[in-house]
Amino acid sequence: MARVRDAVAAVRQRLNDRFGRFWWVLLTRGVLAVLFGIAVLFWPQKALGVLVLLVGGFLVLDGLLGLVQAFGAGDFVAALVQALASIAAGTTALVWSEITGALLLAVLGVWAFVQGLGLIHTGWRIRSDGEGGGLFLTVGGALALFGVVALVWHQAGAVALAWLIGTAVLVVGVLLVLGARRLKGVEPDVGSVGHHED
Repeated sequence: MARVRDAVAAVRQRLNDRFGRFWWVLLTRGVLAVLFGIAVLFWPQKALGVLVLLVGGFLVLDGLLGLVQAFGAGDFVAALVQALASIAAGTTALVWSEITGALLLAVLGVWAFVQGLGLIHTGWRIRSDGEGGGLFLTVGGALALFGVVALVWHQAGAVALAWLIGTAVLVVGVLLVLGARRLKGVEPDVGSVGHHED
């Protein structure tokens, strides 16, 4: 039993070292995504210009938070690519004053696909270390799927566009919040394992 507890403690400590210190970044990104998703869903009739501002602002903020995570946590390259993709997509939406609904959805599609692949990559790396990674694989798969749908369904109407964006981001936000709560509890669990060994 002592060896099992040692193995569990080591795995959880590696997980905490890699992501646990930045659970608050994941939580903030999740809450931001939930609020953005609710805003889009509750006002689907808004003008395209307002939707563009919401999308652009969300992506830029998400990218800045991603930079904090990239420079402080493990898997630097994947996290950095995701953060830069968010900032680039958000800036494009905000600066491109003549952007149409179809082009906005295409920008979101590319962003979501890049984010999804990055999270899937992170999930597989965590699994290869024997640390799980199911959450990252789930969120990454959801984002990548949304990216493909957004790129294929680029001629969606304004209301359908709002519902598609709002639903996808809301689901991802909830998953991120759940993941942040899970990561926050890693360090106390490690301490409890060490306590039982004494």
